[in-house]
Amino acid sequence: LGFPLLIIAMLCFLFIDDSRLFFIVILSLYGWAYFARLMRNFFISEVDKAYYINAVTLGQNALFAGFKHLVPNALSAFYPILLVRIAHNIMTEASLSYLGFGGISEHNSIGELVMRGQRYLHSGQYWVSLYPGLILVICLALIFYFGDIFAKRRQWV
Repeated sequence: LGFPLLIIAMLCFLFIDDSRLFFIVILSLYGWAYFARLMRNFFISEVDKAYYINAVTLGQNALFAGFKHLVPNALSAFYPILLVRIAHNIMTEASLSYLGFGGISEHNSIGELVMRGQRYLHSGQYWVSLYPGLILVICLALIFYFGDIFAKRRQWV
């Protein structure tokens, strides 16, 4: 977790494999510990709250009370973080494909489109790089917007 994802991905692409599937595996393996730590800390803090203690004291099974009361609250904390991580992964993929990592595929990525359009910037055809860049910015802004909606919704729970 202390080592940057871009460096890990570049090293893996250079020395191990250069495919999109391998990139998804790298992102998954890199990000799981963050979510596990988040959920563990959330459950440790929520087990001591009155609503869970009262449910167990009144005779509910601890596992059933956990699924009924703790999991919905945990998911309301999980979704905004998940959306931020999705935006982070999209930006990481765009950065790596812009730098030339991630393999040659028949499907273009946003980073590859920006990289290919970079040679046309001085000839006045700025739109070749501008539109893919704008699509990336709009996509990330929408993801952050939905994350903000989920975060505000969490306050109501």
